[in-house]
Formats: sequence, C-alpha cells, structure tokens
Amino acid sequence: MGSQCSSEHKNICVLDHCHIVNSPAHADAAVNGLKEAGIRATFCYGLYENLVLPGQGQAAAVFDLDMRKNDALRVQGRGIDDMVADLQVARALGVRITTMHVAMGHYDTRHARVVQNLADADLLAPDLVFSHGASFTDSELNAITRVGAGIVGTPDTELQMGMGYPVIFKTRDARCRRGIDNASFVSSPPATLKRTTADILRMGTIDSAEVIHLENLVGWITPGKKTDLVLFKCDDIDTVPVLDPVGTVVFHTSPANIDTVIVGGRIVKKDGKFVGVDWANLRWQVEERSRWIVAEAARVDTPIQREQWSRAFGV
Repeated sequence: MGSQCSSEHKNICVLDHCHIVNSPAHADAAVNGLKEAGIRATFCYGLYENLVLPGQGQAAAVFDLDMRKNDALRVQGRGIDDMVADLQVARALGVRITTMHVAMGHYDTRHARVVQNLADADLLAPDLVFSHGASFTDSELNAITRVGAGIVGTPDTELQMGMGYPVIFKTRDARCRRGIDNASFVSSPPATLKRTTADILRMGTIDSAEVIHLENLVGWITPGKKTDLVLFKCDDIDTVPVLDPVGTVVFHTSPANIDTVIVGGRIVKKDGKFVGVDWANLRWQVEERSRWIVAEAARVDTPIQREQWSRAFGV
C-alpha cells in the first residue's frame, strides 16, 4: 500500500509503486529521479519493511514500518496500523491516489477479499488503485466499477510468479477503469527451477538446428561449424547491468539490441544496421505491397471463406 506524491507534470505518465524505500534518502532519490526524467508521474511510497536476510542481523531492519510512515509524511509534505487506518490517514492527508497490491491469485491463500471488505465498510472510492487482482471475485469487480476505482494488471509478473490468469481482460468485460503495468522479470518460487534460461537459449540454437537435421553445420560455436553469429549490445538502458549474460539475452533483449549478425562468415548487420541492403527501397516495397494486400483482402467474401475454412478443418 502506498501514499501519493506527484512530480512535475511533463510528458509520459507512470504510476511508480516504489517498493525500495529503505531509507529517507531512497525516497528522495526516487522522487528526484522522476523529476529529473521529466516524466509525468505519481509516486506511491511503499510501506513494506526490509526482509532480514541470514547473517545480516537486525541492522538491516532499522528503517521499520513506523519510520516509513513518518517518512511518508515528510515526502508528502503534509501528512500516513492496519489497512483501514492507513487508508483513513491517507484520505485525511488529501492524497490523490492510494495503491494496494491485492488478490494475488495463488498467493492469496487467506482469500482476504480486501476489495469486498472495503466495499462492506463503505471505504471503496475512486481514489483507490488495485494492482494484480488475479483472484478478484465478480462481486469485487462490480464494486470497483460501481465506485470508479481502478485496476492495474501486470500480466508478465502474474504469469511468471504463478499468481494465475491475469485479470486485465476480465476487467474490460466488467467495464472497470483499468491500466497495464510494466514489470520486472521475476521467477516464481521455488528458487530452484527445472527449466532455466539456458534451456530457452538452447531451444533457439542447437535444438532448433537438430529439428532440421543441421546440427552438424550450425547451432554450436565450435570448430568445423558454419560461422553464424548474433552479437548483442548489452550497454543500453534495458540490459545494464549484465549479471547473467544468458538471462539478459533471453529476458531483456530485442532485435533493437542486435549489433552484429554474421552468416557463413559474412557480415550482414553491423552497428545495428543492415549491410548491403537498400532499406529505403525495401521499405517502399513493403508499404506498397501491404496496401495491395489490404485492398485485396477487402474484396474477400468473408462469410463464404469462413464456411470453406470450417469445412476444411472440420470445425
């Protein structure tokens, strides 16, 4: 749960669930970072306490919950024990948005029904934004819609952490105010998994070569194989820092990060640009052919085609 403070209003709009407020300096740095980025943002002060890891002792938990609440007052510039008390204080402060991470699917083992409890207590209001919500009931979704509160889904996180089916499309059917969140890539418990990023990388290299019986030519970077290489730049904002090269490539890179491609010893992409390709002419051809395809598709009798397709596939 967090309270709201806003940065200067400028460009792109984000809602910052700041869960790393481990000291007042962290809070200040987070707010300053939003301001310096020139981004339109709503800062939500996270009240989560530090976890004390083995060997750390109690020093890691010095910045406890009460201290966080007091610091949230400082960051707010005005004024934040259980969920309802925090919410009441937030509203007394006049904060614009209060966020809650609730109904997190398989992690919702107590079936807390936070939204339903708020609705029953007549505390549900438009100033609330709920994240995740994989185990929302229909009654809760209807209550959120009725008061004009919001839901922010994070499909990547919900799927990777095993929360369950993302709620975001269900919220559309319920006509809720809804948004979608970017999320850090996280693995689901247990910490040791049978499937790894190395498995995924192998699937795209040697395993794929084996599928088409070319493993004697490509797939491995070993003597005697064809020189087919893809080199990624890993110094951009979406890849720094590289703690695990394989994990970085599998989870964080895209074609935009490919710097060099070598096929059979011949460089076909260098410095992020194609080599020996007249891109201006190729782009024109793609655009022209795309317009032709759209025009031709408009002439198709869709009901007849659908009937023929259904007969062909027995559906």
